[in-house]
Amino acid sequence: MTIYSHLSDSLNLVKINQKVKSVQRNYEDSIVIIKQRILFGIIAAILSLIIILCLKFYLRLRKREKYLRQQIEEIKEEYEELSSLKEKLQPIENIVCNIDGHNDCEQNTLIQSIIEARIKSLAAFLNKGIPDSLSKVADTLDELLNNRDKVTGSIGLIYAIYYPRFVAKLAERGLSASEIGYCCLLVIGLKTSELPKVINYSNAYNISSRLRSKLGLTADDGTLSAWLKNVFAEKQ
Repeated sequence: MTIYSHLSDSLNLVKINQKVKSVQRNYEDSIVIIKQRILFGIIAAILSLIIILCLKFYLRLRKREKYLRQQIEEIKEEYEELSSLKEKLQPIENIVCNIDGHNDCEQNTLIQSIIEARIKSLAAFLNKGIPDSLSKVADTLDELLNNRDKVTGSIGLIYAIYYPRFVAKLAERGLSASEIGYCCLLVIGLKTSELPKVINYSNAYNISSRLRSKLGLTADDGTLSAWLKNVFAEKQ
């Protein structure tokens, strides 16, 4: 019985050890599975993040390309608008001289040269050809579009030199240099419908409405162009 008891205890111990080892193996296998799942989760999260970042970069690039393409279209429209006005820009001296009643038209020659220089700068850009990646010309596009205000601002400055009383009348109403230049173009004889691409605004009607508001004009004052020409004549 003693021998049997010892033998039975030994067998039970072996079984217990086997069960412990089995539990331990199961535990270790579970840990390995959990670690693998965590690793796969991390990899999946990293891949998802990379895909999201790539998608965002792609969408941002597409948006940028679309924006640059719109800028190019604006440049083309401005060039076409100015080119179509070329015949009217040629006799600018005569148009304004008739308004002034004198022959000193140096300022009008300067205005014409400013506008023609703008046409040449646009032509120089467009004639180079548009690259597949518009990002290469982004800085040039921004510079060309930002220079629109310089064109009207320069025209306003010329009028400030030759016609200070007229420009002072506009400036005291709070008009900016670019807006004064816009008014001077109307005085020269260009129509509101001819200027939407000459200035840095998407719609000439919007700036005309804003100018009428700044100048305090009502419907009884007539068109902006007619009012400006009357004020111009009075201030000479």
